[in-house]
Amino acid sequence: MFLTLTLIFVCGALLAQTNAPKDRSNSRAQTEEIKSPNPERPMQKCLEELKLTDAQKKRFEELKINFEKTKNTTQAEIENLRIDLQKALKDENYQRAKELNKQISAKRNALADAKVDFLADRMKELTAEQKATLKKNMPQLQGGMHKQKFNKNAGEFRHQNMENCNECGECEFFGMPEEKLPPKK
Repeated sequence: MFLTLTLIFVCGALLAQTNAPKDRSNSRAQTEEIKSPNPERPMQKCLEELKLTDAQKKRFEELKINFEKTKNTTQAEIENLRIDLQKALKDENYQRAKELNKQISAKRNALADAKVDFLADRMKELTAEQKATLKKNMPQLQGGMHKQKFNKNAGEFRHQNMENCNECGECEFFGMPEEKLPPKK
């Protein structure tokens, strides 16, 4: 009996070990690396070329914080509605499920409108010269955000095309006109 338990314990310990190397990188250093200016990142380069004033930078940060708060709240509400929807479907309450679908759609539309407002407010802060610089750099920006499949710094997959891009948060720059976006696949 003792021998059997010992063998089970040893086998369990051996099976629990993996050959994959452990990631001992400092997550704080990764975060700082992502935040630090990197001229090879198209959006960062474009922002540097705009030569924003301190007041504009402060206003952009305020706008971003307000939008992120709205986005987080709305996404949490959508997730709660999805949970309610799953329960309604499980309970075979299809009328309630339809109502919840409408509420989810309304929240998604509100979030999309908030994003447009956020982008419009950012554009209002720019001078005519800055807007011209931004428009000049837009072709550069559209390829930089969607070509990457894997971002080593963030350690997660990025969108290869525009599918579900409204939710990724990586592609929300100043509001590129639809005709300039890469085609959906």
